[in-house]
Amino acid sequence: MEPSRKSQLVIHPLLIAVYPSLFLYAPNAGQLQLSSLVLPLLLSVTAAAALLVIVAIASRSWTRSGVLVSLTLLLFFHYGHARGMPGPKWIRLLNIEWVTLLNIEWITIFVCACAFTFFSRARLARLTSGLNLFAGILVAISAFQIGTSIMRTEPQIRESFNAADLAASAIEDPPIQGGPDIYLILLDSYARDDVLSMYYDHDNSEFTDYLKAKGFYVADRATANYNQTGRALSACLNLGYLDELAERVGLDIYDHGPTIESIKHSFVGDFLGARGYTSVAFETGNPNIDMESVDVYLGSGLGRDYDPFHNALLNTTPIPDLRALNNGYDLFDARRNRVLYVLNQIGHVQALNQSPLFVFAYIEVPHPPFVFGPNGEPHQRGNRYSLVDGNWLVKPGGMERSEYIRRYRDQLIFTNMKVREAVDTILANAKTPPVILIFGDHGPRLELNWDDVNESNHHESMSVLNALYLPGVDHDHLRPGLSPVNTFRIVFSEYFGQQYRLLPDRSYYSMAWKPYRFYDVTEDVLAGKPGKSVTPK
Repeated sequence: MEPSRKSQLVIHPLLIAVYPSLFLYAPNAGQLQLSSLVLPLLLSVTAAAALLVIVAIASRSWTRSGVLVSLTLLLFFHYGHARGMPGPKWIRLLNIEWVTLLNIEWITIFVCACAFTFFSRARLARLTSGLNLFAGILVAISAFQIGTSIMRTEPQIRESFNAADLAASAIEDPPIQGGPDIYLILLDSYARDDVLSMYYDHDNSEFTDYLKAKGFYVADRATANYNQTGRALSACLNLGYLDELAERVGLDIYDHGPTIESIKHSFVGDFLGARGYTSVAFETGNPNIDMESVDVYLGSGLGRDYDPFHNALLNTTPIPDLRALNNGYDLFDARRNRVLYVLNQIGHVQALNQSPLFVFAYIEVPHPPFVFGPNGEPHQRGNRYSLVDGNWLVKPGGMERSEYIRRYRDQLIFTNMKVREAVDTILANAKTPPVILIFGDHGPRLELNWDDVNESNHHESMSVLNALYLPGVDHDHLRPGLSPVNTFRIVFSEYFGQQYRLLPDRSYYSMAWKPYRFYDVTEDVLAGKPGKSVTPK
């Protein structure tokens, strides 16, 4: 083996091994636990070090070994990115699939690199020094971004939600203990009837007529307050819009931490807790809205289906394709089983005998990935489990519009069937009439552009189901455009003697990477057209 030199210190493979994890984690640090980094970093460094030693022994050169290992890591962690591209148009003339051509290209590059490693006599000292420096700079940049995110002081979240308004409207008498059981059921991406008819060629009146026959008020002009789940749920649980929160955390920051805290420690939770309610929540599979701090946390027994960071990192590699060859239990199965667990069990929580209950159930469908057919039959597209939608899913090389429409419609049909069963069970098992609140956090996002407010169809993505079962409440007092920000203002006023005024029903869009820079798209939603006349906040 070649003699060791200080200038030939080979550390770039180890730096390149850790960089993909750090690069992916850095912009998401606000919504992830730092512990999520430990396993991928440990595995990546261990694998890179082992390969470096093995190849160095075989090639009798640390520098050539370093080049081969670094190139291998780059191919490995960029495979998923390349696989998601549409590929050159000319391959269609050859009747070759893009993934097949990609595999040929990747194998060819790897074989050439191996030949260079074992047959070249180049010492590569300067290349090694340059790679060490370049990889070190990349790692340092990502590490700095993570460090600044961790050290950022969080604002006082609880004072950011119309605190003055809520205080002025509150009744200061000692809280009266007890009240009706309250069920809050969030159906992710559930659209309003007119949107389902207009964009998805689906008549959903059978389901909404069923809800009305049961005594629900269905707001037939309901709109979402925000186009992202965390912001929509936070507004609902804190009875107000997030303008003050956005100003405190910064309009251009990418940090879901403040929203997560506002959901876990919400005004609704405190209000009901002070009145003797037992809070119950089901495992969601989504760390951004999981409520593990409730009194009773019901898991499916399957564990969280995935760590979102680990899953995103794996999707950059060939591992999902290799894992699919085993045809074993996977993330799609876990999602199906968790959705079924929540819908099958929500009607039986009365058996806890801890009334009054506040039950939160987040149902992950009909949002992608589409894992159910119309009768509940398993379905999946490809091997890469991903929660993306909008222009990140429907794009060249991705899902076709027609497939999205068909799969969304199928999954919604099955969702309707299971929700009906759940509502029937809740009402049948209830000792006293409960309050049941069923709403979509946002609509489907076939025509949403995550990067451009003006290229998004806000009518489609912000028109939602909002159905309220309010025993003893006159429906004439409810308005057809009722949005979720007002839901608990109504509940607390009608059942707990509060005097909360209803807020204007507004809809706000924010880009994926700037979740607190809100654009008022209310007029576009009401007009039923894509966003062309929006007002930034």
